[in-house]
Amino acid sequence: MAAHGHSAPQTARRRWHWSTFFNGVLALFAVLSFIVLWCQLRDARHAFVADQRPFIWEATETKETPNVEATIYKSPRGEKQIVVTLHYSNFGKTPAVQTRHYRGLILGPSAGKIVPTDWDNAKSILPPGKVDLFTKVSGVVADSDIQDYLKAQAGDGITFYATWQYTDTAGNKYETQFCTTRLNLGSWAYCTEHNDIKDCAIDKCEP
Repeated sequence: MAAHGHSAPQTARRRWHWSTFFNGVLALFAVLSFIVLWCQLRDARHAFVADQRPFIWEATETKETPNVEATIYKSPRGEKQIVVTLHYSNFGKTPAVQTRHYRGLILGPSAGKIVPTDWDNAKSILPPGKVDLFTKVSGVVADSDIQDYLKAQAGDGITFYATWQYTDTAGNKYETQFCTTRLNLGSWAYCTEHNDIKDCAIDKCEP
């Protein structure tokens, strides 16, 4: 009789232990499932942001609008300056909120001279597909020097560069570095440096 008296509590304890273990497994499974779901949602959000993000780059050239061109301006006093105009566009799927930019023009050898200039903090919105432009004007240039610049090989004549920093509408920050140099027959080529599109959350952007 005494032996039978102890079997019921022991059985109940064993059942309680199995029940506790089973509930713990279920709770652990629920936590792990939540973590996996959270990671999937995070990855899906990052993929969506990357797919929808703005991309600023030189505009697609058309007969009416060259993406970049150099012209000669002659003042009423006869002084001449080189004017470079760059057309650029947002190739992304969301507006680019332009927070600041700078642009520079180098006449003669450009190696080692592509450095940041003063930032222009004028804020603007560039919708997807919209084309905008930059213009950079040189100082007064002598006629002989102009001809030398126009006949020079890539990197030794006329070089134009720019940097844009911008965000999407959610505040994610991006940067575009662009540089192009004129060839002696009039076309343009990318420089060997300062051409990149960065996600500032991943890549190092300019301070």
